[in-house]
Amino acid sequence: MGAGSHELAERGREEHSAMKRFIRALLASVGLLSAVSATPAISAILIVDGSGNLTGATGVNVLGTVYDVVFIDGTCASVFGGCDNQEDFAFGNSQEASSAAQALLDQVFVGLFDNDPALTSGCSDVLRCTAWLPYHTSGFSIDVGVAQNWYSGQVDRSFHGTFLLSDVPDFSQLGEDPWVWAKFTRAVPEPSTWAMMLLGFALSGFLLRRSGRTMSFDLRQLPRQDRLARNPTSRFT
Repeated sequence: MGAGSHELAERGREEHSAMKRFIRALLASVGLLSAVSATPAISAILIVDGSGNLTGATGVNVLGTVYDVVFIDGTCASVFGGCDNQEDFAFGNSQEASSAAQALLDQVFVGLFDNDPALTSGCSDVLRCTAWLPYHTSGFSIDVGVAQNWYSGQVDRSFHGTFLLSDVPDFSQLGEDPWVWAKFTRAVPEPSTWAMMLLGFALSGFLLRRSGRTMSFDLRQLPRQDRLARNPTSRFT
């Protein structure tokens, strides 16, 4: 074997070995990130204002999807952009809304905020704070998921119900107010999602670089005897 072909074979072995190491590292990283992503959140990151009131949370896991939530007083129309279109709401059915309500009880209304409902922004009732999560409206009625957070010693509960829009008050105009809107929005992609995307881009770049190396090889760079061994027609070139 000539020096050129020996160099080519050695380069091929090195690239093959590097490719195997890269793929093993990629698969291990993806497996780890998938395991982390599949682990359900136990509690979200709570957002508390300067007065110690709970105003919302980030990283709320609802059926495997991560949301941010804020607690807002007012009318349904003022909080949810008219409250007259399905696109105004984060959830589209009772199962999703009820699951989101339960997620509030499990992940957001925890610790001090579970024991004292009045510490939730928009709620001033010391006995309970009831967060409403609308998911459908017919124009005269509204379907909502409900998270009912009772003071310490009482059982919290989540459910869904239908109410006449004309019976739903402006929550900001109530005195001892036990109601507040919970407005959910999709969270930005998690770090693990970005990491998996970057790993994919890295693998694509590696493959393109390796392909470019292979394609750039020219038989004419080999000694004549090696060219004949690889391509008999090269005797005529």
